[in-house]
Amino acid sequence: MSRPIAVIELFSGCGAATLGFIQGGARVVVSFENWEPAIAVSAANQELPHCVVNMELGTRQAWEYITQLFLEFRNSGFHIHIHASPPCQAFSVASTTAPSEGGFLLHWTLDLIQELNPESWSLENVPPTRKYLPTWCADKWQIVNCADYGVPQTRKRMIVGEGFILSPTHENQWVSVLDALPHLDSMELIPPPS
Repeated sequence: MSRPIAVIELFSGCGAATLGFIQGGARVVVSFENWEPAIAVSAANQELPHCVVNMELGTRQAWEYITQLFLEFRNSGFHIHIHASPPCQAFSVASTTAPSEGGFLLHWTLDLIQELNPESWSLENVPPTRKYLPTWCADKWQIVNCADYGVPQTRKRMIVGEGFILSPTHENQWVSVLDALPHLDSMELIPPPS
């Protein structure tokens, strides 16, 4: 790309997507997370920038702060990419929570993206979430298998967004758990308690 990429990440978790954006050459300017265990893992990873903001999303304060950062980097000539992984529990097929109860943060995030209109954006969630997308982005989703991207797990996710192309790196060449964590092969297994 002719312009540097600045990433605003919402619901960053332990920082796996953050690391991927950095390895891809982007500048992660801020990652929002307010679950303390995830923040602790992210802070302990020396490869990650210390850009995690502990702020509850879904609020007017968060909306205004994100908008301010967005405009600052856009006015500085950056290509802005917004990535979000809002909570998925209500949309999971294993959940006992009604999706209508868990949709607030999903819709708050998509409303923010629609208003800011970044050059590119992505949102990751469980596949059933696609049924709850608003009409303006209801045709912008794909289901991906994480194993096709080098993750040692056949985990399917919905990716919705625009301004990027999904290119599998490990299609038909999946990585096993022992490929990813070879030290497990030499570990002595602890028997379960009797």
